[in-house]
Amino acid sequence: NCIFDRKYSEWKSWISEHSYASTYTACKEYYDIIKLGIPAVHLMFGKIEDNEDDFHLSAAIMRITKRRFDKNEWPKGKLGDSRTAARMFVRWWRIDRFQTGKKFRELYDKWKVLRDENKCNTDDVYRQIVNLGIPVLQHLVDVVDEHPEFIAAVSELTDGELPADVTADKCKEWWQQNKSRF
Repeated sequence: NCIFDRKYSEWKSWISEHSYASTYTACKEYYDIIKLGIPAVHLMFGKIEDNEDDFHLSAAIMRITKRRFDKNEWPKGKLGDSRTAARMFVRWWRIDRFQTGKKFRELYDKWKVLRDENKCNTDDVYRQIVNLGIPVLQHLVDVVDEHPEFIAAVSELTDGELPADVTADKCKEWWQQNKSRF
């Protein structure tokens, strides 16, 4: 908490000295917040909820959690709007992330049907699964025996910490050793 508060204050100080909003997420101070990782995410949400002008933190949250919203999840006419993204992330964090298992199951079932029918849009559904972010990791690990192609998704969501070319057993073993960090 103290480290986050210090890094946050350093970033806010940097912002106060720079007038271009486009640089607010491209400075060392911002990257220092990102480096704090998962333990700092709930603190970032607190800042966004306390101060709407901290919407820039949603980009850090996205980098850490790997959660990406698909086009169809955005409110009409708001695609890519940073303040809207911040509100979407807050809703996801407070409510929707607890539905990750259900959402995964829906997408996974859809992916299997498309794959079994040799449809070409399995990649789109696979990407939607990955875009659920790190909360989907446990669900992915649960299916790697049957569908080892999801090991690559686990690798992507862990920034390559788990190599994409491991076996399903190695993936599950790695998860058991590391899941508490995610």
